[in-house]
Amino acid sequence: CSDSKVILTASAPTPHLVRNVTCLSCVIVVVASIALLVFALSEHVYHLVHLGKWRDSVVLLACVVPLFTSSFLRPTRTTCAIIYAGALSSGLALGWFASRAIHEWGIVTSLELAGRRSESVRLHGVVIALIFCVATVFAEVDRLYLIQCRRESQELRRGYTGYLRDAASTKPEDKARIMEELQASGLEHSIDHAIEVLLVTGASTPTLRAASLRVGMLEQAGPGGL
Repeated sequence: CSDSKVILTASAPTPHLVRNVTCLSCVIVVVASIALLVFALSEHVYHLVHLGKWRDSVVLLACVVPLFTSSFLRPTRTTCAIIYAGALSSGLALGWFASRAIHEWGIVTSLELAGRRSESVRLHGVVIALIFCVATVFAEVDRLYLIQCRRESQELRRGYTGYLRDAASTKPEDKARIMEELQASGLEHSIDHAIEVLLVTGASTPTLRAASLRVGMLEQAGPGGL
């Protein structure tokens, strides 16, 4: 076993990925459609909201907070609820900015845009809202992937004592030969540490092994998130 060796685990397909992504996408589409209909068709509601100070900032903040919060939490039911709250706010933001583009298309706002037409600014708002919608879906994909990684780690740990010499083998002579080679090489402790890093972080690379010796184990540091 070389110190430069990179060890990765094979992962099974993430369960319920298509179902959850489809449900979350449907929530975003439905909320965005309802918000667009309400704001675009009802002049009274649109102008009432339009008068609110910092309205765009509040809408965008409502999109940022769930994404930011869920990225720092473990993948639990609470995280799922936060992501769905982000889906609601992202859908609302998309409907709001789309309705602004409809109502204010072709209007010249001299104070805000130095006399330029506002189409580009309104379209920027729609694009930003779409980015938040996509980021929310990716956050749900990350949550499901991390749950899968934790389950796989638990499966790998089942029956493992932390020492390779305690591992079972279907052929005792194979285990005896492997252990003789490890003892002769003097790398038994290094291999035990490499396996422990693999089980905790999801990957075992020279960088992760060196970091674990300095600061301790970094849980699920190996898998890359979206």
